[in-house]
Amino acid sequence: MKNHRHTFFSIDKNSVLLSSRINLFLIKGFPKDSIMSYDVLDTKLSDHKTIQLILNPQLKELKSKSPWILN
Repeated sequence: MKNHRHTFFSIDKNSVLLSSRINLFLIKGFPKDSIMSYDVLDTKLSDHKTIQLILNPQLKELKSKSPWILN
């Protein structure tokens, strides 16, 4: 069984489905229990930078995210 925790599904500029992983713990102030409540998030976004804002729009300070790793 694959571990899809912290995996984001998105689409590229040609509307091809892709999946990427990001370390959400790098986003300061994102509660650990909130992270664990999501297994797979379908973002339907091609702009990966927007994903951080969608996850927590009230967040004032963002740390650098880790590079995207395709599954």
